[in-house]
Amino acid sequence: AQAWFNLGWARKSIQQWQAAVEAFKTCLKQNPSFREAHDNIAQCYVKLGNTTAAQRHRALYKNK
Repeated sequence: AQAWFNLGWARKSIQQWQAAVEAFKTCLKQNPSFREAHDNIAQCYVKLGNTTAAQRHRALYKNK
């Protein structure tokens, strides 16, 4: 899971928002309790203009 999180972070850092989301989601499939992945997905969805998805992942980040 850590490797997928790192890949998501790297893609996020070069503004590849959708690719980052996919990497963070794979991280969560491997480790559903990896809270920081939800926070990063939320940030990427904000950049993609998907506020509904961003709010959903922000809530999952805060509630875990």
